Amino acid sequence: MAEPEGPEGPQAPRGPAATPSPWPGPGAAWPTPQPPPGPGPQPPAGWGPPAPGWSQGPAGSAPPPPPGWSQAPPSWSQGLPSWGQAVGAGGGYGPGRPTAGSSRTGPLPMYPMAVGDILDATFRLLRANAKALAPVLLLIAFPFEAIAAYNTRNAQSLNQVFANLGNPQQQQNATPSSVLIVGYLVILGIGLMTPVVAGFVCRTIAASYLGEQYRAGQVVKTSVGTIAALIVSSLLVHFAELGAGIFCILPGLAVMALFVLTAPAIVIEGLGPVAGMRRSWKLVRPRFWPVLGTALLGGLMVLIMATIIAVVPEQIVGAIAGDHAKAVVDAIIGTITQAFQWSVAATMATLIYFNQRIRSEGLDLQVMAARLG
Repeated sequence: MAEPEGPEGPQAPRGPAATPSPWPGPGAAWPTPQPPPGPGPQPPAGWGPPAPGWSQGPAGSAPPPPPGWSQAPPSWSQGLPSWGQAVGAGGGYGPGRPTAGSSRTGPLPMYPMAVGDILDATFRLLRANAKALAPVLLLIAFPFEAIAAYNTRNAQSLNQVFANLGNPQQQQNATPSSVLIVGYLVILGIGLMTPVVAGFVCRTIAASYLGEQYRAGQVVKTSVGTIAALIVSSLLVHFAELGAGIFCILPGLAVMALFVLTAPAIVIEGLGPVAGMRRSWKLVRPRFWPVLGTALLGGLMVLIMATIIAVVPEQIVGAIAGDHAKAVVDAIIGTITQAFQWSVAATMATLIYFNQRIRSEGLDLQVMAARLG
């Protein structure tokens, strides 16, 4: 049963068992210290009752909190900062650091990025632009993968390939020349389309990184003028890689790293094939080893993920279905994996491009100044 309440709060229980507490109740003011009864030393001056305003107030009220403690901490319900705003404490990238991106991507680092920042931003950008990129990439990849799957529907299984490793004659007899010719043509077609697709992805990802969003139609329309330059530059880069790779694999990797930013430079800055290669060389050379390591790590990651996506389902379907069903599954899975490889590689190249410009040219300061202006 609830205790009766009075003007000063709940009353103490009545009766002989009730004993007044020596401590004040919640919210009550502390009593003024009194000198001991009778004659004795008096307290020195200044030790009397406290000055008005320190503990006085309405009955039952607590003393006011110190200045600044009554303000509520900022919450994420206020929305994420836009790409031109500085993220404060709790923003995810440290106080005072500028960010890029939009509401669909969340804040992306507009400052010198580490490998983890690049990998995180890669998948966030791909997730935000999946509706624009997926239709274009899948439509480009499907014809090549469908021809390759139909061409190899009667080819050796993976177990047969391993079984014939020590018998070159058996390997040659098991693969007709027509299958080899069609396979080489498919590889050539995919090689020619790779720089074109890279241009589409670079344009879309660059726009998203700077706060814009493209639709599927805009992906092709905004990049169609750079197709010739992308193809020519890709051929020149591959010839350079082949020439350097004749001596050793390391020179070939070095050439790959020095020209890894060619496609982003051509698409974003509107350069020609040779000028794009020079621009990539200029941006990569001051930080060659970090760029090489990031590119190799990204390529290895894409290869592992694509292998996991493709090999396991293909082996399962091949064990329980016929050749034609396996060819259909191979075409679908091959299309998905090819689009995945294209998108991740081009997105990482675009982010490395922005990272190099931020480090060497102060791109973050230029973007902030342009936004403020």
